[in-house]
Amino acid sequence: MFTSVVHVTPAVFGDYGLIGGAERYVHSIAKSIGHNRNIRQSVLGFSDRPGIRQQLGGIDLHVVPTDSFSHNRMDWYGGKVWEALDGHDLVHVHQPFTRCGEVALLAAAQQGKIIVATDLGGGMPPRDGQDHPVGLAHRIVAISEFSAEMLGHLKSIPIDVISGPVDDAFLEPPVIGDKRGALFVGRLLPHKGVDRLIKAAPPELDVTIAGETHDLDYMAHLNALARNKRVTFVEAPSTATVRELYIGAAVHVAPSVVFDYRGGFHPNSELMGLTTIEAMCCGTPVAVANTCSLPAMIDPAVGEVFDDEAALADILARVQSGEWSRRYAPATVRDYALARFAPAVVADRLMDSYRKAEEAAR
Repeated sequence: MFTSVVHVTPAVFGDYGLIGGAERYVHSIAKSIGHNRNIRQSVLGFSDRPGIRQQLGGIDLHVVPTDSFSHNRMDWYGGKVWEALDGHDLVHVHQPFTRCGEVALLAAAQQGKIIVATDLGGGMPPRDGQDHPVGLAHRIVAISEFSAEMLGHLKSIPIDVISGPVDDAFLEPPVIGDKRGALFVGRLLPHKGVDRLIKAAPPELDVTIAGETHDLDYMAHLNALARNKRVTFVEAPSTATVRELYIGAAVHVAPSVVFDYRGGFHPNSELMGLTTIEAMCCGTPVAVANTCSLPAMIDPAVGEVFDDEAALADILARVQSGEWSRRYAPATVRDYALARFAPAVVADRLMDSYRKAEEAAR
């Protein structure tokens, strides 16, 4: 029976890495497994700073210097990955289609480890028939049905669909007051479709955009669209601030696109929609674009799917009138999310997947 797991990711979550959904996901599943389980865990990532090793919530956080200073952070990796895997039974490779993931897969296979892989949107899966180190994995954990479909041609590797978990920070029962306005939480990048939210919003509706700026031209575009509207930007909010924003919003909007306003193509722009899950756990109903994984994340009892800006504008008009909040009960929204995405629920399913990978590795 395996007793130790190392999660390998190009960048860890937080000060030594990136503040993004993929990075938060790795940290969240490690924490969920750590609850009441006798499993030693480590999260391994890479940085351009000197290496660190520290305990973070009972998890060994190991950040090592990169040997590859690619402009693409997802391609950072280091030769010490071989050394860092030593002493662990199971290697969970996150972002397997990046250079970092490929190196980790090869190193884990060379050392005879149990290997599980999860695609979090970094890089593109291989085409049908194309050789790739992901074929060395004993099992794949897909974070949505959409993600599993993208990997369906990897027929030799069993795939389990496990969405979530939500981070512990969003589990405490919220004190629900007057919920107002529309909220977006996430990175400010063209494929997130925030421009669609601003354009669809009635001039009198409060709209809050919370996240890190990753594209200055896109940010300038958003600011131009926000003129003469009640739009507030919250740059790089803390987790506590994000939670309060979720609780106070009448709706959380996920307006992601496959084709952005510049014509850029993003076929896997939303593999799971973590902020949608977080919002629901805080009792906030959601409006999600009919894009990638998002429609499958919700149910008619907790929100709506929209096809275009006109449909989003209709939703936001109902938010402004109060009709939206009268339709969706915060307790129903929260119960729906916790039943599917709570850490204990996700950890049980993930441990089952790990055990199956262990059997395949024998």
